[in-house]
Amino acid sequence: MPCDRCVEILNHTIKRAASVSEDHLSQTNTRALAESAKACRCCELLWDLFVKPALVHAKERFPSNEFNPCLPVGLDISSTKVQDDENRIHWATIRIAVEAEQQGRSFLKYGLIGVSIEDAIGNPGISDLIDSANLLERNVADLTVTEHRHPPFWTFGSTAPYLTPAEDRIRCAKAWLETCERDAHRECQPIEGLLPTRLIDVGLQTGILRLVHSDSLDEREGRVRYATLSHCWGLPGVQGRLKTTRQTVEAFCQEIPERSLPKTFRDAIRITKSLEIPYLWIDSLCILQDDPDEWQREASRMKDVYSGGVVTISATYGKNSSSGCLPEDESKMKVDIETKSSPSSTTNNNPVGHFLYNQRENVAGRQKSAHLSTRGWACQEQILSRRILYCLNSEIHWQCKRFYHTQSGQTFGGLESLGRGIDLIKSDHGEIWYKWIEDYTNREFTISSDRIPAFSGVTEYYQNITHQEVLLGVRRKSIAKDLSWVRIGSEKGPAGTRAPSWSWLSCNAPIYIDYWQRQEGDIEPQVCTDAVNCRIDWTGPAMTSAIQTTVFRVRGPVMKMAMRIAPESLHCNPPYFLVGQEESKGPMPWRCAGQFDHESHPGDEKTEYTCLLLFSRSREGGTRHKEVFLLLLPNTETECSFRRVGIAMMKGSDQTFLGAEERTLDLS
Repeated sequence: MPCDRCVEILNHTIKRAASVSEDHLSQTNTRALAESAKACRCCELLWDLFVKPALVHAKERFPSNEFNPCLPVGLDISSTKVQDDENRIHWATIRIAVEAEQQGRSFLKYGLIGVSIEDAIGNPGISDLIDSANLLERNVADLTVTEHRHPPFWTFGSTAPYLTPAEDRIRCAKAWLETCERDAHRECQPIEGLLPTRLIDVGLQTGILRLVHSDSLDEREGRVRYATLSHCWGLPGVQGRLKTTRQTVEAFCQEIPERSLPKTFRDAIRITKSLEIPYLWIDSLCILQDDPDEWQREASRMKDVYSGGVVTISATYGKNSSSGCLPEDESKMKVDIETKSSPSSTTNNNPVGHFLYNQRENVAGRQKSAHLSTRGWACQEQILSRRILYCLNSEIHWQCKRFYHTQSGQTFGGLESLGRGIDLIKSDHGEIWYKWIEDYTNREFTISSDRIPAFSGVTEYYQNITHQEVLLGVRRKSIAKDLSWVRIGSEKGPAGTRAPSWSWLSCNAPIYIDYWQRQEGDIEPQVCTDAVNCRIDWTGPAMTSAIQTTVFRVRGPVMKMAMRIAPESLHCNPPYFLVGQEESKGPMPWRCAGQFDHESHPGDEKTEYTCLLLFSRSREGGTRHKEVFLLLLPNTETECSFRRVGIAMMKGSDQTFLGAEERTLDLS
């Protein structure tokens, strides 16, 4: 019989679906939980899946320390506000914190609880504990205490055992799309915009696969319905890759030889036809690959291409176009579930079933670690698409603007928890913008010069929604905050772009915006630098053609400071600086932290910089200050202008820039 604490957790998980409830908090300790686990199966599961791994982690982290055998344990249960009607499971998230007070550390474990409403109605203590997740290590354990049927996928590896794995995935995709369209999810509807120049007719009517020009399509019966494919091309120079060129386009308008297509393309065509969508867009087939002018024009339309499609088919784990989207029909899917049996028992004269234990990656972890999510071009495809069908190795997932479904039976409400597809209209524009940039700069590009074009769709989408002008990743109205980017990782190679030094696109490395804000909570900055005259002229379409000229004139407090990296802080990221006449004398010089934009900059040499104050934050009644400023050097190639070389933060009881001269500077 579950203990009182576990009954409260289970009841909260069930009741929270009726209304938006507060988190349920519960406190215990390791000794009490271990003792309760001897009689309460739910406590035993919480101990095995959460607390015991946390203690192992703690001892590995501090191997020489003795731990109190009675450590505080906090349980926080919060709503996902979603019910899985098909399997009658209510979901909630769980956060368990084991407090190692002597070490000053909290060891956290995160997961999901699914409670079967069938059992809970007649027997409130019986539950399903499903997908208990360790997000830090990307381990998930599935555990079930139940007398009702399990979702078929757990037992058979498919939702319909009479179908092949590929057929079963297509069946799920079709059901999800039909539900989304039938229930009229307004936020999921394709956005009307320019159609791609070409689409692939998948042959629903004729059985012939061919290229068609979109201007020849009849839109009198409504918007042209097409799917898009998001995939990784693979290494450049691979022989035999089928693509459309000026030489092949005429033949492909007659027929595309399907047998010569790679598996990813064939699978995408099969899915598109099964969803009864007449057209498909694949970049390498719908854009002339040897026509630079067309490539620039089509690349500038990515916002319309992906936001206008019915669904994006994502070859999530494929490292090249031969990896595929679907398993082979004859393949047998291995169900990744390890079963642990326990003796049958009764609660309130009702039988309790068996337990299932499954070690598997959690949903968010699978998306973040998937190969396609490491690729630069895929970032805007994931942001702009209204619906995405994720083709994973083990199963298929569905994401629209309202729900996230998995083939194994999980349903999530809201997309923020998964870190994808955040609704820009309803969210904090600034925070979303920073998340996108930070995600984007962590991704890889085969061709580094693609880094600007691959962000064009996101830029246009953001500008259309917010009516804010964006200049190479920097918003004019938020210029001080957006200039506060910090390189937080090693450079991946040359920038590959002609982006000016003030833009984060000039730095081919992971970056973080307003890095030092994390220590200040919600304290709003006092902005000190404003735009005076900023514009970019392009030779063709914005972001996809070459930069012709840039003007970036700003005004703010300016002063000169000499500084260099403190030798003892080289292991810090970012490091600390010695300012003026300061010398290393032992302890870390905590007053000034900073980072140079490029690793090649001689930061260990004492140099005088022109410093432009972007903003400052004050706390403790205005007695403590943090000032964030750019490090500038004269541009030897352009007269009377400065180039950005780094950024720094000065903290203390005195304001370093107090009384600094206000100047207008041209940055290049």
